[in-house]
Order: sequence, then C-alpha cells, then structure tokens
Amino acid sequence: MDVGSVKPGETRKIQNICIQYDAGRLVGYTESINGDLEVRLVCGKEPVYDQCFPVELRPFDEISHYGGDRPLSAAFVQPNHPEIIRLLSRISQIRGQKYGNYDIDGYYGGKEGQIQLVSSMFQAVREQEISYVLSKPSGTAGYQRIRLADELLREKQANCMDMTLLFASLLEGMGLHPLVILLEEHALAGFFTGPDSFSQPVFTDIAELHKRMARDVGSIMVFECTLARKGSAASFEDAVRSAQKTLLGAKRLEPSLDIYRARQGGISPLPSRFTRTDIFVEADKKTGQICETMPKTPEMKKEDTVKAYQAPDRMERWQNDLLDMTARSALVNIPVSSAGRGALP
Repeated sequence: MDVGSVKPGETRKIQNICIQYDAGRLVGYTESINGDLEVRLVCGKEPVYDQCFPVELRPFDEISHYGGDRPLSAAFVQPNHPEIIRLLSRISQIRGQKYGNYDIDGYYGGKEGQIQLVSSMFQAVREQEISYVLSKPSGTAGYQRIRLADELLREKQANCMDMTLLFASLLEGMGLHPLVILLEEHALAGFFTGPDSFSQPVFTDIAELHKRMARDVGSIMVFECTLARKGSAASFEDAVRSAQKTLLGAKRLEPSLDIYRARQGGISPLPSRFTRTDIFVEADKKTGQICETMPKTPEMKKEDTVKAYQAPDRMERWQNDLLDMTARSALVNIPVSSAGRGALP
C-alpha cells in the first residue's frame, strides 16, 4: 500500500490495513500452525524497514475462553446452517403433531407458543440420539475445539458446549434471542421470553440472571442441554428444573453471551461448512488419478437471455416521480416519534 510522502522526523499512523489471505487454505487447517507476518517499508525501490512478527493461526473450529475474545464466540452459533434448517423442519412437524400448529413464529406466538417451540426443539434434538463425549483435544490452555452442527449430527457425539451452541443456533433460527451461559467447566442454553437483550454482548452478573429467571419476572428461561442426549428420558420441563438447580448452586458466571446483542455488535455466524452433493468424483481414464468434475451447465435458450436495460424517457421519469413508493416519499416513510408511534407529516 502507498503511504504517501513522509518527511524526516514525521510520524504517520497507518490504519485499516487490508491483509489478503487464502481463506480456503486457512479453513482446511485442523491444527494450529505458527507463521510470520512480515512488515516491509520501501522508499522507491530501496527497502528502509523490514521486520517479521510471529503469529499463531488457530483452527477454524476452536473457540477462545479468554475474556477479550468472548464476543467472537457468538460466531459459532449458526442459525442458517443446512443441518439447523433441517432440524427446524422437524421442529415444525413435532409442534404440529403435538399442538396443531406448524408455525416457527418466534415471539409472535406469545409465551405459550414459545414453550411449544422450545419443547418441540428439545424433542427434535433428543431424536438425533447424540451421545455425550469429552471435548476434542486442543493442546492449548484457554481454547476449546467445537463440534459444529454438521460434525455433531454426523458423528452423534457432543459435550455440553457443543450441545449449547447447537440449541442456541436452533433458538436463533426460530426467531428467539438465545443466551450461552457459561459456568466453571459447564455450559447451559437460555433465551429471552420476549424480544429483549442485555446492554452488552457479554454478561457476568449472576444475581441479575437469577432475578430475570424468577417466577414473577420470567424474562429469561434456561435449560440443561445435555439432558437431550441419547438414553435420557428427560422432558424440556426437567431440563429447565435441572438448569435452575445448577444456577442456584453456582457462585459466579464465567463471561457469558447474549447472541442477539453480539449480532448487533457486528459478530456474524461462521460460514457453513458442509459436503456438496453436486460435485462428482471420477478417475481419469489415462492416469487413474482421482479428479473432481462439476456437473454440466444446461444450455441457455434464446428466450432466457436477459434483455438489455433501456433508460426511461422523460415521460416515464415524470410518471415514476408522481408514483414514488420508495422510502424517499414522505407519504410512505412516516417518521417515528419518541413515543414509538408514526407521526403524520
């Protein structure tokens, strides 16, 4: 990048440096690797500064338990993962069979509708027959390897953190505001019973959590995710009671996550990784080596071609201005007053 002219003795602060990297290659790493970041300053063709800084590249499925990195853990909640979408379809079926309502309607169904959704969700996960297993080896203190939805449902194995992130993904996919509640060596899932959130993406106040979970307030519901494992006959109500008992006996919270607030802060889900079924693998007839071939693209018919865009004439532009239905029109874009109601212009 060009930093322009720098006079002798002048200090120039460089911000927003765009570092290009091979994302496809980095995603393929399953273990951490060490590397170097080289910074080189060149004046014309003459190098005037050159220094390397050691960097450690962590695997894509590794979560950090360091406080400053905690908001980034919200990226492991993936509501749009294909496996999550598949489970949401099953949740709809279960709700329809039990309650006569097939909707995935989030907060629009009221408190009763939320209970129906999360109860159906708990049953759908329990049907997957997931066995409890210890965490995958990480090799570095303060980090934990995570089984994302595709690996978890393929291998049928998970620990409390894996299950909590799975449930949080489903909760967000159903339109609820999920919580990832972390204790010492344990994790629980929860959600707001209304479209609410904490003021920050990370919270540690266990007294505030107890208050919001109280029966007379009831703005947060927490449940024990591991009771949905294979061999368990627990219901969702049992999971709620178990989580309440666990939290009442806890002295403090580890930095826990409000997923909705993290999304507002710009933490997006990780891109989904799954096996494509439209890529065929075949052996080369001459060499015998395996090569990938893409399916043939259907030929474009003449009538399918896109017509060239033609700019509207003056009469069309005048008519469009009269019938302006965009947000620029004061008749459509009604401002919202401080009371929350639309104020007519």
